[in-house]
Amino acid sequence: MNECLVCSDSNAQHHYGTVCCPSCKGFFRRVYLSAKNLECYRGNCCQITKASRNACRACRYKKCVQVGMNTKCYLRPQLMIQFRFCESTSVSSSDVTRADEDALIDRMMDSTVLQLIEKTCPQCPRFTRNWKPTEFLDEYNFRRSWARDVVHFLDWANHFPTFRKLTSEDKVKVFIGRFTQFSLFTKCYRTYRESCSGLLIGCGNVFPYERDARIKVENECLRKLFSRLCDALFAEVIFPMAHVCLSDATMFASAMQLTCL
Repeated sequence: MNECLVCSDSNAQHHYGTVCCPSCKGFFRRVYLSAKNLECYRGNCCQITKASRNACRACRYKKCVQVGMNTKCYLRPQLMIQFRFCESTSVSSSDVTRADEDALIDRMMDSTVLQLIEKTCPQCPRFTRNWKPTEFLDEYNFRRSWARDVVHFLDWANHFPTFRKLTSEDKVKVFIGRFTQFSLFTKCYRTYRESCSGLLIGCGNVFPYERDARIKVENECLRKLFSRLCDALFAEVIFPMAHVCLSDATMFASAMQLTCL
């Protein structure tokens, strides 16, 4: 069995371009995603062993880098493809104009969860979603995507007799507890399927994975919200999807578990 090059633990495998144990692998990923500046108060010369590896995070991270750990080594080749903006294709509807759609979405955002579930408030049109990167994320398309996510989730949930038989109170609990997970999982899967190096939001917009490109997202609130979210989703969901070559059938089964229906 291989020995971890960081702490000498015997339970080691190839991770991030070197040989390390699961503990050091997870530690390195967490520190990288948190982007924290670690400091050692003992002169940056702490010995890192299995017994002492949790004593000094700064020296442990330094040792990780010294032995060759690199987050880019985890990226699957197909996910390293830089996205190129596709030609935008607008979705037209003979029944609903874009202005009408915007008005419906505005009213949706003022509705309660129960009103959304019981459809006693306006509903976003079921326009075909554009899962190609045509532009960087902005507030307008974020709102469109959120509204379409709501309709998508409720359409999905109402396919199951179990959900339809729930009381209104329980339906609200399911929505609050599972909507965000369902929505983000869908975006992750679409990002993986399109081999996009940014998180696809679902209305032709993308939030870039590369940190230097995120300044192109002009809305500061969205930039802050999605920066840490994007890092975590790529590390914990999208890259593992590529690693196991997730199939449509497995994705469907995973979505079933997310809704607990």
